Amino acid sequence: MEPISIILSALASGAVASLKDTAAQAIKDGYNSLKQLLQRRLEGKPDAEMALAKYETEPKVWRAPLEQVLRQSGAEADSNVIEAARKLLEIIRSTPGAGSTYNTEIEGGVQGLVQGDNAQVAMTFGAKEKA
Repeated sequence: MEPISIILSALASGAVASLKDTAAQAIKDGYNSLKQLLQRRLEGKPDAEMALAKYETEPKVWRAPLEQVLRQSGAEADSNVIEAARKLLEIIRSTPGAGSTYNTEIEGGVQGLVQGDNAQVAMTFGAKEKA
């Protein structure tokens, strides 16, 4: 996964996980740490600050604008930001019930995807054969 995707995934996952009543303090701390690092990078740029703030509540809508400002700020090359994002994702993954077990990013065409535990699925692709 490229650095910008790691940052965006950590932000989205951290925002959701830290809002849960049962969220571990480590998740809240990790999320706040990552967010503060990014806020410092975007300081003084109102549009960039707004994209970061709005991404918390509407990640699908604000992903592209935030990705653009993060790239412009050099966040994807900042080892402190990348490390904070990776650490947060690891904390979320290792905390039962904190976040989704799966984090799937699909690029390109997909013909059938099953994600989950104990899934039993039959998929048939292509044209239906005539009897």
